[in-house]
Amino acid sequence: MAQIKRKKVSNKAVKGQKRDISLLKDKKFWVIVSSVVAGIAVLAFAIWLIIYLVNKNNTNENPDYFGGESTLELSSEKTQGNKVKFKKCSYEGVIMHTTEDNTNEAYVEFVFVYATDLSVFYADDSINNGKDSDDEGYVSADVIKGYNTLFNQLIYLQYEIDTYNKTNDRKAALYIVDTSVGDNTSIYADEKFGGSEDSSPSALFFLYTEDGLQKYSDVKPTSSKEGSMLIFSNNNTVISQTCVNNSVNLMKKKFVVEE
Repeated sequence: MAQIKRKKVSNKAVKGQKRDISLLKDKKFWVIVSSVVAGIAVLAFAIWLIIYLVNKNNTNENPDYFGGESTLELSSEKTQGNKVKFKKCSYEGVIMHTTEDNTNEAYVEFVFVYATDLSVFYADDSINNGKDSDDEGYVSADVIKGYNTLFNQLIYLQYEIDTYNKTNDRKAALYIVDTSVGDNTSIYADEKFGGSEDSSPSALFFLYTEDGLQKYSDVKPTSSKEGSMLIFSNNNTVISQTCVNNSVNLMKKKFVVEE
């Protein structure tokens, strides 16, 4: 009978085959890989956070002082402890609010306007956080003090306007125009608001009523400009020291405006 002979396999040929396991199934391998990836992620986040904090300290943004409720409060004897909200407006919006028309529901009888570049309006020293006096972009204490004074005066004016509107049908409003935005610089040149094509002021403050642009208001009933209060200017210093304060007094006098 024929016999089947089996070929003898050498132990050397099969040695190590059972241990030939893929790394993809090795738990220790995945633990090591996961640890390395997690470490890289943590390091990358730490680097990003450091860069973000450094850039945040070096590039301070100017706060939007007129974007909501005032954060700098006046003494209680002026605003009775109340906060105010300003109304920001575009140049086109000011035209709409000052155009008397039977179909224009947006028309306001007494419109105060303060127009300026709000990107350089510094009412507190937060813009100088992390900066030294010789650093680029540092704003001097005198400049900040001037804007702070003006801002508080505008708070007082807004408060008086709010108080007036509670008891009067003919309404008043204060609109803040940011000339760093869009076409708002056109308000400087608009003759309707006292401007000209050659004018390039840093600011503008005025009162516009149903009788047109008002530059003066009477302290006492009189036919002359003598003794009248200035309520129009394109100079920030004059606006701060004279125009806004005179406008507050005008509010208290219920708009006695010289003809």
